[in-house]
This record gives sequence, C-alpha cells and structure tokens, in this order.
Amino acid sequence: MPLAAVGIRCGLTPPKGGVSLYFRDMTDSVQTVHERDQAQEALRAAMQRLTFHIDNSPLAVIEWDRNLRVTRWSREAENLFGWRAEDLLGQQFGSWQFVIPADIETVDRTIAALLNGDTIRNVSYHHNYTQTGAILHCEWYNSVLFDESGELISILSLVQNISQRTQAEEELRESEERFRQLAENIQQIFWMYEVETQKLIYISPVCQQVLGYDSADCYGKSLGFWLSRVQSDDLHAVMKASRQVVRGKPAEVMYRFTQADGSQRWLLARAFPVRNQQGKVYRIAGIAEDITDRKQQEQRLRLLESVIVNAHDAVVITEAEPVELPGPKIIYVNEAFTRMMGYEQDEVVGKTPRILQGPKTDWDILKQIRTALKKWEPSLVELVNYHKDGSEVWIELSMFPVTDHIGQYTYWVGLQRDITQRKKTEQALQLQSLRSQLFADITLKIRQSLQLEEILQTTVTEVRNLLQSDRVLIYHLSTHGGGQVITEAVSADWESLLGKTYPSDVFLPGYPQVSYSNVMQSVEDREEESSYISNFLRQIGVRARLVVPIVQQDSLWGLLIAHQCDQPRQWSAFEIELLQQLANQVEIALTQSQLLQAQCESEERFRTMANSAPVLLWVIDASGNRIFCNESLLEFTGRTIDQERGIGWFETVHPADLGPCQQLYCQALADRSSFEIEYRLRRADGDYRWVIDRGVPQFSPNGSFNGHIGSCIDITDRKQAEVKIYKALEKERELSELKSRFVSTTSHEFRTPLSTILSSADLLEFYAGDWTAEKQIEHIQRIQNAALNMNNLLSDILVIERAEAKKLNFEPAPIDLPDFCRSLLEEMQLNDQDHHCLMLEVQNFKPNPQNLLPPCMDEKLLRQILSNLLSNALKYSPVGSSVWCRLSSEADRAIFEVQDQGIGIPIDDQARLFEPFHRGMNVGTISGNGLGLAIVKQSVEVHGGKISVSSQEDEGTTFSVVLPMISGRREEG
Repeated sequence: MPLAAVGIRCGLTPPKGGVSLYFRDMTDSVQTVHERDQAQEALRAAMQRLTFHIDNSPLAVIEWDRNLRVTRWSREAENLFGWRAEDLLGQQFGSWQFVIPADIETVDRTIAALLNGDTIRNVSYHHNYTQTGAILHCEWYNSVLFDESGELISILSLVQNISQRTQAEEELRESEERFRQLAENIQQIFWMYEVETQKLIYISPVCQQVLGYDSADCYGKSLGFWLSRVQSDDLHAVMKASRQVVRGKPAEVMYRFTQADGSQRWLLARAFPVRNQQGKVYRIAGIAEDITDRKQQEQRLRLLESVIVNAHDAVVITEAEPVELPGPKIIYVNEAFTRMMGYEQDEVVGKTPRILQGPKTDWDILKQIRTALKKWEPSLVELVNYHKDGSEVWIELSMFPVTDHIGQYTYWVGLQRDITQRKKTEQALQLQSLRSQLFADITLKIRQSLQLEEILQTTVTEVRNLLQSDRVLIYHLSTHGGGQVITEAVSADWESLLGKTYPSDVFLPGYPQVSYSNVMQSVEDREEESSYISNFLRQIGVRARLVVPIVQQDSLWGLLIAHQCDQPRQWSAFEIELLQQLANQVEIALTQSQLLQAQCESEERFRTMANSAPVLLWVIDASGNRIFCNESLLEFTGRTIDQERGIGWFETVHPADLGPCQQLYCQALADRSSFEIEYRLRRADGDYRWVIDRGVPQFSPNGSFNGHIGSCIDITDRKQAEVKIYKALEKERELSELKSRFVSTTSHEFRTPLSTILSSADLLEFYAGDWTAEKQIEHIQRIQNAALNMNNLLSDILVIERAEAKKLNFEPAPIDLPDFCRSLLEEMQLNDQDHHCLMLEVQNFKPNPQNLLPPCMDEKLLRQILSNLLSNALKYSPVGSSVWCRLSSEADRAIFEVQDQGIGIPIDDQARLFEPFHRGMNVGTISGNGLGLAIVKQSVEVHGGKISVSSQEDEGTTFSVVLPMISGRREEG
C-alpha cells in the first residue's frame, strides 16, 4: 500500500484505539438503543457526519477491504492523485501503477504487517505516481478495523503530500552541510553567540589551531572568560565593537588574544547581528581570522620601508616586465636615489631606467642585465649612469626579482651604490700602475740593447708615446759649450731638429758657468718666458717644453727634452719625475755601453786568438749556455754562431751520446769542476766524428763562477783504429771458436760413421765365411749408410763454404710451387718412421698475379730450404704429432711456413740460430750437426728472401720463409 514520510502531523487525529475501535464503539452504542429506527437514524447521521469530515479533510482518505480493494476514495484523494473514485472503487491494490518500483518492497512489508496483525497502525513514507505520471512524496497513516471476532474488516489510510516539505528539508540539509563544510574547512574561526544566554552556541573546529582550545571545550566558556584572554590594551576596542553589534550594526576589530599555551596571536574579528522575526538581535555571528603572520609581515615591511627610506644606497623598484626594450617601468625610488641621481620621485616613476643611461653606459653590461632579467636571476654589475645635471655617476647595481605568495615574479628591486670616487681612485691607481709598467717596459727595452744609438732612439720613442708629446729629443753637449741633437722622435706634423746644433744656453741659461747637474727646467708656455728663450722656442715652433739633465760620472752629458708644439702644457710632477727617472736610465745605459765597448775590444782580442787556434774552442756561461765558438768549431760543424748559442750545439751531438753528454755538462756546472768526455759530433758533411771534449771552470777576480772554457779534438782516426782492432780481435775469437767447434763437430760426425765402417769391415773380414748372405748384406748396407752420411756432411760443409764465398749457384726455373710442396711432403711422409702427420695447407696463393707465366725459383735450393725445415720439425717433435707446411702469397712474394709442436727453441739460442754448427741447449741426445739452418739461411738469401722464427719452449716452433717469385718470362737479347 502506498505510504510516504511526513514532517507535519495530520490534523485529523483518530480516537484512541484507532478507527476500528471508533466504529466498534459506535456499533455498541447502536446496539444499546432499544429502538431500531432511532439507532439507524443515529447511525445514518453519524455516517453523514463522517463522510462530510472525510470529504472536507485536507488529507486524502482511502479505505480498503480485507482483499485490498478500494472501498472509499475521498475527494482529496481524487485531487491528490488524479484518479476519480468511480474509476477505482472495487479495484484491487496493484491493479494500476500507483507505487514507484523502488518503493514496492517497502510498501509490501507495510501491508503485510497490517494484514498479519503485527500492528494495528503504522506510518510510512513512499513515492506514488499520479494519473499524469508525476511522482509525489507522500506520508501514509494506516490503521485497521476488526469485527467482534477479530476479523479484519478494512484498512483506513490517511495520505498527505509532503513533496514540498521533503524538498525543503533536503535543501535545508544540503545548506546545513555546505555551511558545516565551509565552517569546518575555512582558515577563519566561524562562531555563533546567543545574546540572551551570553553563551557560545557554535564555533568551528579550526579554533583548536588558532586559539589553542578544542571546540567542544569552548561551549562551556563564559563571555567573561573570552574577554579575559584579550590583551588589556585591546579590550576597550573589543568591548566597543561588541556593543555596536548588539545595537544591530556590524563591527570589525583587531586585537591580541592569549592562547591556551600562553602565546599571543593577532586576530581580526568581524561580527554581524542576527535578528529574529520581531527584528530584535538575538544572535551574533562572526568570523575571526589569525593575522599574526600578516602583522609580523607588516612590521617587517615597516622596518624594511624605514631601512629603504633612510638607506644611503639608492633603491629602485620596477615592474617585472617587459624585459625587452624599453624595459620595465619604475614604480618607486627612495630619498637616497634622489640625492644620488638628482631626480625627484615623480620625475622617474612611470619611466624606465633608460632615463639614467647615456653615451658612456656600457651596452654590453646592459645586455648582461637583460640576460639575467630573462632568466629571472639576480645580477651584480658596475656601470656608468647619468645624474640629472648630465654628470657621470659610477654605480654598483645589484638587481634581484621579487615574487608574490604563489611564486609569481612581480617586481625587480635594484640597489645602487655610488662608486664614483672609488672608480676615480681605481683609475688613478691604474694610471699610476700603467705608467709604472710603461716605465719598467721602457727601462727593459733600453737595457735590452747595448748599442748606444739604439738605446737613445728607443728612449725618445717610448718617452714620446708615454707623454703623448709632439717631439722628444736628446741634446748632447760638446766640450766647447755647444751641442747637437743626436736622437729625435717627432710627429709628422712638425719639423725635425735631428742633427742640428744649438748653443747650450738656449736650453740651460748661464751654462757652463752654472752647474745644472741637478736642475731641471719646465716651460709651460713660451709667452711667459724671457724674450731670449721665447724667441728661440718660437723659432723652432715650440709652445711648451720639459728639460731634464743626463748626468754621467758627475758631469753633464746631455739633455732629455720633451716638446709640446701646438699648445701650452702644464707638466705634472709625475711626468717630471718619470722623465728624470728615464734620464737616469739613459745614464746607466751610457755607462753600460762604454763598459760593453771595452769588453768587446777584449773579446775581439780573445776571438782573434781563438780563431787562429787549430783546435775547436768554446765558452759557456754559468747557466750552461754556449756564448762563444771559434771559427774552427763553426767550420767543423757547418753551423752559424747563432745556431750554436745557448744549448743549440746539442743538436750536433749524436743521439746515442746526447744523454751522457748533457748529464756530464750539468754535473760539471753544478760542481764547478773540470770535465772530459768523448762523444760523436756531426761534421758539416753529415758524418759523425769522435771528439774528446775537455772543459775547465772560469772564475772572476772576486771568485764568482763565470762558466767553462774548453776545446774539442777530433779523435775519429784513433777511434776507428780501436774499432778495427776490436773487430779483428772479435773476428779472431769467432774464427777460433768456429774452428774449435768445426773440428769438434766434424770429428764427432765423421768418427761415428767411420767407426761403423771399420766395425762392419772388421766383422766382414773375420766372419764373412760364417755369415749368411743376408747378414753380410746388412753390414755392407751399414758401411754404405755411414759413407752416405759422411758424404752428406761433407756436402753440407761445402755448401756453407761456397755460400760464404758467394759461389753458391742460383739457377731459377719455372716451378709449380703447390705441386712441389705436395711431392716433397709425400716423400718425407714415406721416410718418416715416427708416424708424424704431415699436412699441407695452400691458402690465398696467387702465383705472379700480374704475369700469366709460373714463378721461377731454384728447385735445388728450395728443396734444401723446405727439407731442412721439415726434417728439423719431424726430428724435434713428439711421435705421432702434427707438422704443418703452409703456402700462401702476398703481391709477388711466396710465403712458406713450417710449424711443429716440438720442444721449441730457447730465447738465448734464437740469436745464433743460423750460425754454422750451433745447436740449441735443449736438444739433448737428438742427433744433428748444426748446419741445416745455416744452409737454409744461405739458400734463402741467395733467392733474395727473408727467414724468421717464432718459438716458445715446449710449445713448438714456426719458421716463415718469404721468397720473391721471379717471373717465368725470359727477356730476349
């Protein structure tokens, strides 16, 4: 049965016991009436009244029988649901769509409870359809009517449409939820205060964070408690705001509040009056915000503003953008900026910093600043800005970006410090340092030369460049009182005075009667001088001059003079002092020049004597640099003196002797001692000659070490004689060893077969008659084999002898190398008694790739080469092991490789491997005469080839033979 939730109680309230009891009481009353008519009339009247009340009830009334058929459908039911009574009377519940599907299960449970007698009344809330298909949210009040036997007669339902109320309640719940979420999630404290009870009726949970009190604890606090937590200085303002809001006006107040832990926080409270229906303020709603951080920030800002306003450095604040030209606009400057740059605040605000820039502002620095601006990076630069009056102001500018609370760049702050005075000081120091450096450079250039003319010319040129004057000259005094301009540096715009003579008094009035050794003269403008001097200066076209003396050995040698021709000039004390210092340097140079001249004369005498000496003479200084070579030495090496100077002479020493030679020279320099060494020195024709070099130290009269002087003598002939003698002795020793080895080897090699021959001959002589023919043949074969071995040994010796005598025959003929190698290996395999595996590998072999004819080689010599190598490989390899013979080619060369897995060759034996009669130390009792490899090497060399070996003990040996493949074509004629 359709039922729904309701928030408003029905106006029609049934009697206690329900509608069923009501009707039962009526029935009982009727039964007590004695007269039936009266009872029926009373019942009819009661039913009329009931019908009237039902039809006029604001609630829909629906009655159902025990089978849930509609027996009553009131007028309000028709209005509410749209179906007319005549259409539904007698219809069973469920025969028309009356309940939405989602609520059918709930309705069934409600009906079942009534039908089963679980309850005589209930209230339920359901959604019902109207005839038009609309959905209503309804409250159903249901009760049952039973007869005397307890049988259910009917069910009465009173229905009220609560859709609007439900919607209002839902909206209210949503509103309250939004309010709760807002109140609980905002950072400000939301509170509600009741005026009559003076109690806090709501406060948001954030109070724990702001006030230090849990929200549950706050409700029990009185107004007096809260006022006691207000800072006493702020209490009056709080009370005033409270009275204002009670009178119905909103109020706002800032005050300090003491938290539960005793700390203080700044609060900003806003209160609003809440009026009841009578317009009376009965509640106060408010928001309290913790502004402690803001207050601290304001305090810091005030402090910062005080610092900025009173700072000595200028502060400029600009907008963050644009970075590109014309740049961000100025929004603030402090008083220090006005004092520094002359601009008032209203003259620069709204303009860009370009107003401060001018001709000498460094554009590279400005680009550097813009680059930093683009990257939002701080920068520190120094540049020239311009005062309002146009004067230059050097500033040190520090710029950094400022961000807002979300990290967005909002402003640029520039701190300007006036460094003009510091820059002037730095420039003065730099100028002084520059001039000092120039003086040092000039002095160095003066001293780099010992030629007087070069010294004087360098002096006037450098002084003119330094002073930026029109002319600088040196005037040399003569003994008769006059003098001559001997050196000059002059601008092309002015006349040269070089070589001209002038009386000394035009430069030094009164000379020589008055000594001017320590006097200098400065003329800033000729018009202020005496007529004599003025006329002279006008004659030579000079407006100002500076004269300083050049003194040598307490007498005036000359004058160093600077001229300014185009205009007067005030000579500074620094320039006068500098010119005097340079004049002193000229004096030193003059003295050195004279000493040099004397030294040159002495050296010339020494050089003359040295050049006439037949030996190779040299001189080195204390640092080991050669400073002199006589002509004999230069002629010997074919080099110039410049090439020999310093350590250049080491270039002619033989590389093998250079290290010991340098070491001995350095040791002699360190010990300041004599030395003697033999080394090879390259002669002019490129030939190295042996010399014996002897050096002795030289000391000055005061005992200081000056270096060494020495001589070289060619001892090449003596050395060659020594080498020849040594070689002869070595050859004699080798011949003696070879002779001894030859005698020992041949005697052994011949003795063994001779013993075999003699033994077999004796046996045949005495026992031939007793032996069988086979036994006799066996001994005859022994004699033949022994004789054959002796013949082979003799042949090998003869081959070695012919090869060393260069008489070994070489008869090349066309040959098929793969076929030759194959036949040779088959032959040796047949004669091998130790079951070795001989393998031939032919890889990448191309005979004469540029010639169609087969290559030519001496087959006899080639057989000796390969058979000896293969024989050795078989002899020194284990039984049953493998031996490889490989044939390949590269260009026009044939490559043979013989590899075994034998005993290998010791490293110490490999150097003498191809010497006649030499055998390895590890051969043990294996037979051999040591001639095979010597024959191989000689045969290879006759072919014009090369042989090499790679071997390691106990791992085997590989011999490589490379032979040129001679063309098989024969040239005619």
